[in-house]
Amino acid sequence: PANTKARTKFALVDSSDIKTSFDEGFPQELQNRLRGTRISSTAQIERIASQLDPEQLGSSRVAAAGAPIISKEGNVLVGNGRVTALRRVLGADDVPAGSYRDFLKKNAEKFGIDPKTVDELDSPILVRVIGDDVDEFKFVREANESVGQQLSATEKALADASRLSDETLTLLKDDDLALERSTEFVNRFAREVIGPSEMNSFVDSQGRVSAEGKRRIRN
Repeated sequence: PANTKARTKFALVDSSDIKTSFDEGFPQELQNRLRGTRISSTAQIERIASQLDPEQLGSSRVAAAGAPIISKEGNVLVGNGRVTALRRVLGADDVPAGSYRDFLKKNAEKFGIDPKTVDELDSPILVRVIGDDVDEFKFVREANESVGQQLSATEKALADASRLSDETLTLLKDDDLALERSTEFVNRFAREVIGPSEMNSFVDSQGRVSAEGKRRIRN
């Protein structure tokens, strides 16, 4: 995401051994989407499950495609929808589940996995495990900036607020809605919150905060 390169290693895990943002005990700071409350999230999962293409769940150079990405602790960093859809497919144990298992067996050695492992797991899912040298929080944030579903206004506001330092928040008074009088706050907001891929929508052609940028700050 955002051109950030991260080393990952393929692994085959049982779906019950990893946590998605839907699951109890999942660190919410790793997922700023309000999963379970948005129609778009449900629609995405239904689409993946009903149109499962195993070839799209293997190798990929981008986070938005390929096998889901998890932390060493088993938390899904990118691909919550993919994992949830695969759980449904494998739980139904129908033709799509068989196709996915066949894909895993056929390509296991390419991923550095023993093909026998596929049959040893009740609900096998191919994942990419992120390396120790990657900042998980930054990785998830950048992934949500550039891939997958766009955040809703509420989700984006929550994500933005979590990135602002206490020092920056003290620069804006509750009754100060005239952003032209809050230059320092706006500059800090841009540095701490706005990613490179979002800057074009945050400022206009004159380099001033755009209407969309002002709405985002006020949220």
